[in-house]
Amino acid sequence: MNSISAWKRTIECGLVNKDLLNKEVILNGWVSRRRDHGGLIFIDLRDRTGISQVVFNSEIAKEAHKAAEALRSEFVISVKGKVIDRSAESINDKMPTGKWEIAAESLTILSESKTLPFQLEDAQSVDEEIRLRYRYLDLRRFEMQHRLALRSMVTFS
Repeated sequence: MNSISAWKRTIECGLVNKDLLNKEVILNGWVSRRRDHGGLIFIDLRDRTGISQVVFNSEIAKEAHKAAEALRSEFVISVKGKVIDRSAESINDKMPTGKWEIAAESLTILSESKTLPFQLEDAQSVDEEIRLRYRYLDLRRFEMQHRLALRSMVTFS
């Protein structure tokens, strides 16, 4: 699609809000979940600040939709699109960004991921030895990031 230098993030995933409505944004992060509904592909894009939902519509952005078909969990991507309101029935009150989504216009896959030894959302039920062996994956979980941030605040305050 475009060169990586053109894909500088304009906002973090967890900071998408009503002030950005109808504005173009660029988000970078890990693919947390992917749901394919034919002409629509929904991606939960995650970074250290939270999750935003990205929608790839085949009728609006054919190239981006085609590229999104290849996305899998933990791919690192950059998405350019407009912030729009979610429909009333799809609002997710459990997420701070649950009232808005990004209507993708362009997509760049920055890094592909192999199949993970365990799913990050199921890490609590995974044997501790496996989690420690793949510590770099375990540190992507919000709980572990929160612990590291707290430890840093306590240490350096």
